[in-house]
Amino acid sequence: VALCAQRLLAGERPFTDVVLNYNVLWFYPVVALYKIFGVSYVLLRGWCFALSTITAVLGFFMVEKAGRKPWLAFLVGVLLVLLPGSTFKNYMPLLAVANTLCLLHYVLAAYPARTPLLAGAFTLGLSFLIRIDVALFFAAVGLTAGPKFFATVFTTTGLQWLLAGACVTVLPLVLVAIKRSPCRCCSFRPVPGG
Repeated sequence: VALCAQRLLAGERPFTDVVLNYNVLWFYPVVALYKIFGVSYVLLRGWCFALSTITAVLGFFMVEKAGRKPWLAFLVGVLLVLLPGSTFKNYMPLLAVANTLCLLHYVLAAYPARTPLLAGAFTLGLSFLIRIDVALFFAAVGLTAGPKFFATVFTTTGLQWLLAGACVTVLPLVLVAIKRSPCRCCSFRPVPGG
């Protein structure tokens, strides 16, 4: 993250000069911080902690909305701050919690309201700019969200969407693993870093 953000700050273009491995919004907030405050690893760690804190607050709202138990919501929020996942991958729990919260607001709405739908569309749009695979999964789930959400998920169509989301998530990992593994039938070895 730090190296890619530093290269983008130097003027290199994403996907042309720099291979990002994630989408552009994963890096450009760090680029903006580097431009304002200078390149700093401590600043990057602070940014990741801020993402974890936002995830914890959203997780608190999500659990409180679903269960109406503030003590459980507080416990989930604390756990999301204390166990944020891999450093520099703090966007993943943030995307999952934010999109789930938007879906929850939409599904639990007493009447068809625009606000949860618009918030969900905005969150999903940001998700596409950060991680396409996660956004595709939540788009597939959101297409069938509504009053009959749980009944729809466990139908043939719902399971097909879940399988498609799993394939979109797992297939790139398998292809990269195959590409980087040495060929057993000849002396071909993959290029280091390639």
